[in-house]
Amino acid sequence: MFRKITLCVTLAFATAPLIHAHSVSDIPAGLSAFKAGRYTLSVKVDNPMYAKGTVDAEIIVPAGVSAAAPALVFFHGNSRDKKLFKKAADFLSKSAAANRTILISVQNWWPLSGDHVEAYDDSRRATNLLVRKLVAAGVVNGDRVYLSGFSAGGFTALASFVQNLSYNEAMGDPEANSFSYAGVISMKGNFHPQYFMPDPMLSPDARKARMASLTQGKKVILTVGGKKDAPRVQKQAPECRDFLQDWGIAVEYHEFPKEGHSPDKTNLDLLWNMVSAN
Repeated sequence: MFRKITLCVTLAFATAPLIHAHSVSDIPAGLSAFKAGRYTLSVKVDNPMYAKGTVDAEIIVPAGVSAAAPALVFFHGNSRDKKLFKKAADFLSKSAAANRTILISVQNWWPLSGDHVEAYDDSRRATNLLVRKLVAAGVVNGDRVYLSGFSAGGFTALASFVQNLSYNEAMGDPEANSFSYAGVISMKGNFHPQYFMPDPMLSPDARKARMASLTQGKKVILTVGGKKDAPRVQKQAPECRDFLQDWGIAVEYHEFPKEGHSPDKTNLDLLWNMVSAN
């Protein structure tokens, strides 16, 4: 609870500009040249909550990419395996190649922290820094970067997307705290409203209008299965839909009554339709 309160206060009420000691791995020559393959990059965020070393990511470049490409960030579900990110997005690779989309599979620090949900913010900030560097290097098209995740990773994707939109200058550190993603899909993801921190400078009505404006033209997709899905997700998915709509965010909400807790083809079709729509 103390860390959650600290996070809220730090993000919402920081007023003095600070010099931040973030660092991101150098872009490998092969990645800069769009050589098909896998590249592991690491991000060290200043003042992390739980990721005291680095937040790592696997960059998967499919054959056929020769210029700044769309990118899909993926956050894995609940696992203590710190190396899971290296294979977690493999099930997306075939479609990524067909869509000429770069995959960015990022460690999800919520489960890696020992189930401290607020640790998602280490992954959020690291992802923003990494994506900014890839965009600046001309590897990724900054207008076409999408967030995705399954289960616990669905929460990390969605909370990252919304928290970035809530950025204001009082939060400081815009390089780590903000990036405008083109869309997000939470596939059978969890939801914890206490970690969605509203901009304290805005009234509820002003926030609703601002969020509606900022998400115009962006996809925000939630999915949930039926009775075989995780009980928590069955309860939390509709709560998440209602919460986001109350914030002024238009939501595509999809129920799949015959599905359990897995990212089935129905979910993946929604994901790739989002990426290919622009």
